[in-house]
Amino acid sequence: MAREADFIIDCSSYSGSITKIIDALNKIGWNYSKDGQIEYLPLNDNDCFDWQKDSLSTEELFSIIDQKQEQNELCGVVLYHKTTDRGITMLVRNTKEIMLNIDVNRKTMRQEFTDVSWYIEMIFAKLKDINCNVEPIKFNEIIG
Repeated sequence: MAREADFIIDCSSYSGSITKIIDALNKIGWNYSKDGQIEYLPLNDNDCFDWQKDSLSTEELFSIIDQKQEQNELCGVVLYHKTTDRGITMLVRNTKEIMLNIDVNRKTMRQEFTDVSWYIEMIFAKLKDINCNVEPIKFNEIIG
């Protein structure tokens, strides 16, 4: 059986800007570029999940995300942990409700259950270290 896992978090006390949250994640070791490519949802994709993979500068990516946020579009970007093969897909319209899908080489315990403590340490504890408080944190794991 397949499993899906995600966190729903609120970073609005840190910033109302999605790009500032992505920048904070980058500072703690979650890169949005892998092999020079960035996976993201483009401007005006109308929630069709028309993922793109391009060589973009940080300025270009942040400009797209800022425009999408201004238009209340769903923003999406894939982030990769800098020292492992793990990744997360961030889906967000505002910083009050950010979904982090644990979908790239999900770290597991007993080859089945999501190793939630690893993600808490590698994301939320490190965000707290840079004064980006995340409250609340909701975790979901679905067997399908």
